[in-house]
Amino acid sequence: MNQFAVCIFPESVPRGDQVAPLVQAFGQVVHLQPVEDEPLVAPSPAILEMLQRGRLRLVTPVPLGDRRDRFLALVRDMEQRQDDYLNQLALLTLADLHRHARPEAGRSILSDLLRRAAIGEREEEETAMRLWQARLVLKLGELFDAQQADLDEALQAIDSRQENLLKELREETDDLFALTDSLQEGGQRAEAMLAHRLKAWSRLFFHRPSLPVPTLFVTAHPAALDTLADRYEAERRQGPRQLASLELPAFNGTTEVADTPLLDTCPTLRAALSSTDGEDKAAQWRQGEAEWARRLDEVFPQTQGGRNRLDLYAFPGVSARQLFLAAFAGERPLPDNTVPSEQPLTLVGVLSAA
Repeated sequence: MNQFAVCIFPESVPRGDQVAPLVQAFGQVVHLQPVEDEPLVAPSPAILEMLQRGRLRLVTPVPLGDRRDRFLALVRDMEQRQDDYLNQLALLTLADLHRHARPEAGRSILSDLLRRAAIGEREEEETAMRLWQARLVLKLGELFDAQQADLDEALQAIDSRQENLLKELREETDDLFALTDSLQEGGQRAEAMLAHRLKAWSRLFFHRPSLPVPTLFVTAHPAALDTLADRYEAERRQGPRQLASLELPAFNGTTEVADTPLLDTCPTLRAALSSTDGEDKAAQWRQGEAEWARRLDEVFPQTQGGRNRLDLYAFPGVSARQLFLAAFAGERPLPDNTVPSEQPLTLVGVLSAA
């Protein structure tokens, strides 16, 4: 039986709470890695296990080759000056490749990065410029995620001191107002950063049409699905089809990865997921959804852990490459002659807590 592959987007660092439920359910997760052979920072035991067993696969569609060390040197500089880069680049211009519309502040910072990367007059090729920028955006996204994780940790620390909350409110009013301000600012930055990351991820992942495309693309960001749906409706005069809502076993940090993915025990649902454009599989989807629910309760009883939810949508008549590049990067790639005329249905899922 062919392995069913799921791809998470637009994050570039695998997270256990995203990867593990999808591995348990479908078998293998594909995760984009902007720089080839870059060691993960403090990976969890679960992530290491999934990598060792081949259930998590890191892919770099366009390796840096002899420019890898130079790029990583820039990343180290970004880490040391992350506030400067996040504030001045992430929300403004790094992912904006229309040079005439680039604000002056962003232009100067970007020009400095490209000069140090030896991408300038000597190598003006637009493709090389776009890919380099895409990698930088994704690395900025990783820094942003780390900042948000620190903020979440601070909020949890406040929650753990609820017994003394009134006293702390009196003593730490200024600090709490500062935290509120940072939360509001962080939310605005997260929204803008997401758009840049989606553009960068799409350009890098779909740069080579011949790259094997996963069967299902999954995101934890409903806004990403909304953007895909809006573009699809504008082009096709109809929205995507909602196929099913599947519950997945939630990851509690210690769950061992099952040898047999849940999907391999649900032949009806697997057949529906493998359907091609134009096929009416409504009855098959309903039967497959019921089959999945029964098997989930048998293999992963809810008493052993919580649940996540995966809402599945189909985008008939368009390849994933065409859909993502049009929706997130504003590009219209030519049809890929290497893709069979009866291509698998483009499937996108939104992962959330049940």
